[in-house]
Amino acid sequence: MIDAIDTRSRYYDNINISEYHRNIPALSSSLLRKGLITLAHLQAAKDRPEEKQLSLGSVIHSLLLEDGELSKEMEIKKDGRTKEGRTQQEQADKENFYLISPRDLEIGMNVYTATKTNPNILRIKDIPKEVSGIAVDPIGILLKIRPDAIDHERNIIYDVKSVSTGMSERQLGMLVMKNGWLIQAAFYIYVNKLITNKDYEFKHLFVETGAPYGVRLRSIATADIEKITQDVIVPFLPKYKQALESGVYPCFDESDAITKIPGFVYSDDFEQDGDLDHGF
Repeated sequence: MIDAIDTRSRYYDNINISEYHRNIPALSSSLLRKGLITLAHLQAAKDRPEEKQLSLGSVIHSLLLEDGELSKEMEIKKDGRTKEGRTQQEQADKENFYLISPRDLEIGMNVYTATKTNPNILRIKDIPKEVSGIAVDPIGILLKIRPDAIDHERNIIYDVKSVSTGMSERQLGMLVMKNGWLIQAAFYIYVNKLITNKDYEFKHLFVETGAPYGVRLRSIATADIEKITQDVIVPFLPKYKQALESGVYPCFDESDAITKIPGFVYSDDFEQDGDLDHGF
């Protein structure tokens, strides 16, 4: 726990996940991605109650980062039809812990057991994990990140993502785009540079949720990071600052426009990839 956040750009190793989400009034990558829809969507996300039922991906994430242990803020969900289960849900809504299903824990343990000695997973074993980075950007906006793992000796940020088994490289790339993970990567690199004054690499650890439980290490190209930063993040920040100062968060305008269909839909190999809607 911390008493206050100062305005220096730095990493904190004593902020738990609940405090990070609830008590640090800064722009995160998830809020940024909402804001890129409209600023009204960002504001709605800030006002929305925190989700207390965690996904399978969150369970796997915790087990891999905590060396087979669940986060202290997680509890196995009891039967919600019982008095004990309803009481647990009420407590979770009021207190700083999250609920996970027994089935997700079982799957998560299978993933952890199968991947814990994988060389790519071992890359993050002895480096700082889930530290909270707080930074003030040049126009005075408070920003925050929480890297899964960060190697300050090799200048690498790692992010763990659980994905369906057997995805092609093209499907992984589509998933990165669909879920906004490229924007997340660029934002993390941007904020990290404000903190460290150094250029880092960003690497995903894609972990399969079923046999054979493969793990792929994939880097985001520096050129892609720089393009997203300059074309998306930097132009967004002044708009966000204006909304903060005015209290006005615009939604969609009233224009009538043509729906934009991605170019890949018309490519010859689109259908060969099958269903692209994978991942957790």
